[in-house]
Amino acid sequence: MMVRRTCMLLLGLLSVPGVWTLVGCTADNEAGGQDAMRERKEVLERLDRLGTKEFWLPTAIASGYNTVWDVLLDSEEVRWLSAHTEDVVPEILQRIRTQNIHNHTLIAYFAVLAESGDVRAIPALVEYVESLPETERRRNVSWQSHPFIYAMLALDKLAGLALWKPGELPSATELFDQRAEILRAIRLRLKNRPNP
Repeated sequence: MMVRRTCMLLLGLLSVPGVWTLVGCTADNEAGGQDAMRERKEVLERLDRLGTKEFWLPTAIASGYNTVWDVLLDSEEVRWLSAHTEDVVPEILQRIRTQNIHNHTLIAYFAVLAESGDVRAIPALVEYVESLPETERRRNVSWQSHPFIYAMLALDKLAGLALWKPGELPSATELFDQRAEILRAIRLRLKNRPNP
């Protein structure tokens, strides 16, 4: 959009024959297009790194999901990606909808979405939590490597639920059992939220 404004400004201010003005606009468009392509490439590369062993190595000694979460939020990748929400959030949401994503990558995506503060992520997080069958509760001894608890952390931050109180660490199993009630509260908040 900025490139178009630049071209329109050039057309309005310059009294140079049209061919020179068009050349200037074309150069602006090409430079802007190259910058956008470079940024898109970096976004995709950084998103792809979220599933690598190297990215996850610092979480190897984590004793619980809260430690894993803190390590992820402090990582360079999550900080950079969450600072580029306009490009990153739609890409993550598209991937969640259309790809079969490994748990570790999904957990990292949830960290990025939480840090982005972008409420466009809430419906996808709600859909993910709703999609989990009851058998997940019986199957998981530890929730530390299951995306559910991280989806709840992201929802808590984005929807302002205050599920995590200072000094308390909610049980993932209890949250799983209460998920229908929590999701109803989220929907109610979204419904009552004023439109921007």
